[in-house]
This record gives sequence, C-alpha cells and structure tokens, in this order.
Amino acid sequence: MKLTPLQWSAIGGAALLIVLIAFMCETRPPNHQTLEKSRALLAEVADSGVLLQAAKAQLDPQSQAQLEQLEAQVVQAPNDSLRALHMETVAGWWYQLGRADISGIYAERIAELRQDAPSWALAGTTFSICLQQPPQTDEKIRSFCRDHALAAFEKAISLDPQDLNSRVNLALVYVEMPPEDNPMKGIQMLLALNEQYPDEPAVLLQLARLAIRTGQYERAAQRLQRVLALAPDHPKANCLMAQLLEQTDRAAEAAPYAARCNTH
Repeated sequence: MKLTPLQWSAIGGAALLIVLIAFMCETRPPNHQTLEKSRALLAEVADSGVLLQAAKAQLDPQSQAQLEQLEAQVVQAPNDSLRALHMETVAGWWYQLGRADISGIYAERIAELRQDAPSWALAGTTFSICLQQPPQTDEKIRSFCRDHALAAFEKAISLDPQDLNSRVNLALVYVEMPPEDNPMKGIQMLLALNEQYPDEPAVLLQLARLAIRTGQYERAAQRLQRVLALAPDHPKANCLMAQLLEQTDRAAEAAPYAARCNTH
C-alpha cells in the first residue's frame, strides 16, 4: 500500500561515521584515516543489510514475490526522483507490516537521494516509531532504530536549523532510550527548548506528557493550561487535559476537554 506524501508526513542507509579523537586524527597517516572511515561505512551498511535480509526471510512466499516486484520498480527507475517515489511505496509496504525499522531504512535511502530536511525528518520519525513498538522487540533492533533516528534528526536540523519539530523529536528519542551515562539528557533538552520557546505548544505538550507519565499532575496541568490559554481549541492539549483529569478522579471536569478532543 503506497503512502501519500501527506500520510508520510503524518508518521513523521545513512551511514554513521565514527568520530575519532582529535590528536589521533592528526597523527595517523591520511591513508589510514581513509581506511578506517571505509570500514565504518561498510560495517554500517552490513548492519542495515543483515536486518533487511532477516526481515525478508520471515515473509511468506506471496509477500516475498510482491516485495520483489516493488523492488524491481526501484531498480528500473530511470532517475533518482522516480526511484525515491518507488522507494516510498516499499517503505509504506513495510510500515503496513508493522516493521518501522525496515521502513526507516528505505526512508533513510529516500532522504539520501533528496537531501532535504523534510525527508530526513521523516526518516527520523519512522525510526522513532520503531522505539515505541512492543517491548519484546529485539534490543539490538531498538538500538539500531535509536541510532538511526538520532542521525536522521541531526541531519534534518543541520539542513534546517529552524526545524523545531526535529529538535523536539531528537530530544524524545533520548527520552525513550536514554544514554546510560546521561539518563536525563532528553528531558534536559526539552527543558532547554522550553526556555528558548516558552509558548511553543509542541514543547509544552511533550513536557506535559512526560509529567503525566511520571505522576507530576500539577506540573502537567500548568503546561496544558498554558497551551490552552494560547489556543483553546488545540486538539492534543484538550485530549491530554481530559486524560489528566480522568486519571486524577476528576472525570466531571474532563467532559468539556474530552468534547473538544473528540471533535478533531
């Protein structure tokens, strides 16, 4: 099933180079540096390739035949523009199967062809969805998705520094799967964005969600009230406020918010 550009934007293999310590880069010969970078690239491609091959092996014969036809269209495309469009079909096909990790690989390849911020943001969003899938998902796959989501959002931000959504989503990846040496990194990033953009609903809503998740209901309510003061009909803010009030045994107060939530 092919996703339209609007559907793709709704769901919101780039290689990661190993960053070498500065003095090591300066003292090693240039040919050695090039060799190490090539090995890093090959290792990354191998990781994506292994994941893709394993996913294909799990398909039934009918699905494998369908995928081969879709991939043939990609290979036979006469230019990058059409190739990217056919890749969208393949990415959407995998997404419909519940494999956001594989869909992300294709979204990443599309971004490599187009080299624009929206394409990289979409790749990051697709990999982020992989992190939200059932907890029994293989931890190596989740780590793969986290690393690629981070790289994609960082690329989107580098191409469009004003892309606030990618900055928020980058922080949320760290919230969902934080570094062992800095478990608060994602929250700290969101708080920094809140200081920079105190009236930005996208930031306030994510902080409110996190406050609800951790039982900080009063703080969540304050942030939601701020959003609703700016935009009384904001659907997500109304939905979250209704959820908050229901969780705190104030269902009667939740009704007006729930009504605004259900009308969108």
